[in-house]
Amino acid sequence: MENLSPKPYRLIPFPKDTSGNLLALAKARPAGLDRYKASHYTGKIALQLNVHTATTVLSGITVLGSDIAAKIPKDSLVKTAISRSDQLIIPGSSLKGSVRSIHEAITRSCICKISRNYKLNKQQVKIKVPEGYRECSPQNKDIRDRNVELCPSCQVFGAINCEGIVSFSDAICTQKTAIKFVPSLYQPHLEKEDYYSNVKENVVGGRKFYYHFTNSIHEGEKGINTQLAVSESCFVGSLQFVNLTKAQLGGLLVALGQDQNHQFALKVGTGKPIGMGSLTVDISEMEIWTRSGAGNIDNDIVPHLRDRYTRYTLPESNQLTGEPLKQFMQQMIQAAHRELIQEPQLKQLAEVLKFPTDRAAPSGVY
Repeated sequence: MENLSPKPYRLIPFPKDTSGNLLALAKARPAGLDRYKASHYTGKIALQLNVHTATTVLSGITVLGSDIAAKIPKDSLVKTAISRSDQLIIPGSSLKGSVRSIHEAITRSCICKISRNYKLNKQQVKIKVPEGYRECSPQNKDIRDRNVELCPSCQVFGAINCEGIVSFSDAICTQKTAIKFVPSLYQPHLEKEDYYSNVKENVVGGRKFYYHFTNSIHEGEKGINTQLAVSESCFVGSLQFVNLTKAQLGGLLVALGQDQNHQFALKVGTGKPIGMGSLTVDISEMEIWTRSGAGNIDNDIVPHLRDRYTRYTLPESNQLTGEPLKQFMQQMIQAAHRELIQEPQLKQLAEVLKFPTDRAAPSGVY
């Protein structure tokens, strides 16, 4: 096909040793949720998601435009976004999935929730994952016997039969919504050799991430009007965590784009190939709860968990803001680099998700 635009995505390869062999998954026992661990971190992070290009998580419902906006022609159809009380939301599950995909790519984690069979051009295409990278699937007996080991991402975000130790609230848009035209997207061409490290056996060669672009595309021959949040609006939400190690909390912060040396934006919702869904994360406040006498080396910064239950309102000392918050986050991120993060993968992913950018979104076939 002629006049193809550059691909709007790139594959981040799996971690390898100096000989080019894939590194094994870094499995360990999950912390669990049945008790607070003295040397671990439990708390809550306030998140502000700044919208840089049109962003929406679709509800799956299409309505007459006149039902939601007076200026839309009566016979025009509009795809609606998920909303609550006339405010658009990004469901916590969508945000968690976006952050998890980054966390998986920068750690030695399994390939989670991959569809192994596709029907393409009336033919079944079977996809294989690299040896040793299959999704963590602990058995009930092993869970009962506390004999489970999971990859880094499954320890934090959860796996089949194992609940995660982080949870995201729905993020609520604080500004009015808009309706814009969104062109039709193209299906993945899984027959392309670029997707695979072993083309003959269809073994996937990496994890797919879309670039950010200067603007999103809102014109084309085919498409539909869509309800969305426009640039310069923002969503607010929160993230709760229980029993994270210092490196796990740092890894989570890196996946949120908070590493000063590898800052990037998230991609959330529909329209990623045409530049939609670019969000940067601001963290201005964090609550950390820990137990008295825990031997925690950060007790000079972090208040005691006891205070959580002896007062009706949290003391101000439970809140980390400003310079103490920056210092605390830096400590966590440094620990993540020592114990958890795969530096080559982080470097490549930060280049793909770099924002701001001077890349222009593809306006035609890519």
